[in-house]
Amino acid sequence: MTQARTHLAYRGKSRYLWGLGLGVLPFLIAGCGTTAAAAHARNPESTRTTASSIRHAVVLRVGKALVHGKKIPVVQTGNGMTLYYFTKDTPTQSFCSSAHHCDTIWHAVTATSSHVSAHGLPGRVTIVKDIHGRQLAYNGHLLYRYSADTKPGQALGEGILHTWWVATPTLTAATTTPANRGSRSSSSSSHSSYGSGSSSSTGTSSSSGGW
Repeated sequence: MTQARTHLAYRGKSRYLWGLGLGVLPFLIAGCGTTAAAAHARNPESTRTTASSIRHAVVLRVGKALVHGKKIPVVQTGNGMTLYYFTKDTPTQSFCSSAHHCDTIWHAVTATSSHVSAHGLPGRVTIVKDIHGRQLAYNGHLLYRYSADTKPGQALGEGILHTWWVATPTLTAATTTPANRGSRSSSSSSHSSYGSGSSSSTGTSSSSGGW
């Protein structure tokens, strides 16, 4: 009889504690929601900006591209498009402008936010404010895409007029003075198409010349 009473008392106490827990739980959940809401109310713009920035983050990665008949590591966009640099640029200024339609052939890689994700790149990725807006640079070299590259892994812009080169992960840091500024290939001195048109299979020349 004593054991039965003890068991009934224990069951009654358990039910009471369980009911108490169910009663308190909604208040705990509501409290967490209130805290999050309060944090958002204190700085709503920060919350929205962070989410938007991450959503629009630019992704750079190391990939492989066919250069001179051989696949080598190159700097690519997140979807595998090869990136290039222009030897007439400086680390802070792009010389690929709308003149002669350069910027319609060589597309500057720009960022709409300060979030840049660089996967496997040993060098430094920065954002430079120039004529294209917020342009990405790798080790001080402003980055571009070549319009004739139509699918991932292509590198048809390599070596065009000896001023456009594929950006590699081991690219040396740029100096303040452009390497070949003012130089021009003798075979294309009469052209101003910045490398437009079809390229050779090795990507070393352009049929219509360029800058």
